[in-house]
Amino acid sequence: GIHSTAGFFSFPNAGTPNPISGLHIFDNLFVNNSASNCWSNGFIGLINVGATVVANNTMVSSASCAENGVLWELTSTALTMENNVIQNSANYAFYSPGTAQTITAINYNNYYQSQSWKVGSPSYSTLAGWQGAGFDANGGVGNPLLSGIYHPSTGSALILAGTNLYSTC
Repeated sequence: GIHSTAGFFSFPNAGTPNPISGLHIFDNLFVNNSASNCWSNGFIGLINVGATVVANNTMVSSASCAENGVLWELTSTALTMENNVIQNSANYAFYSPGTAQTITAINYNNYYQSQSWKVGSPSYSTLAGWQGAGFDANGGVGNPLLSGIYHPSTGSALILAGTNLYSTC
């Protein structure tokens, strides 16, 4: 809706670093078809949180919203982000502006029409640059060919592209 912070947003007590840990944000569908009501912190916004798994989510934005895919900032620690689709994120697909937060693993994500990432000071505008920084060795930018109900269609770049996350749940 209008003036929304994020599809999923967690910013616990700012005075206590990492008061929430063990978050599992998975199997969600975030869609924003609005031309003017964008999520200010992206589909998923995580600030000052501990160990977090973001997995198997589909995030689709309209072309006119300047949203982030995933926001990870301040003293957040131990992010694992795998098997997500971030489509048409006009701002950053992944945005982590500082240097205090830590990342455990980012891999097997698809960034169709969302080719901009930021961790600390450097920004990356190509998948090759993002991978060269040590992220998403198995990631991609191919068309996910999502159906009207946001499932991969025949020929989708997502088919057989993910990894088994059984041990993380």
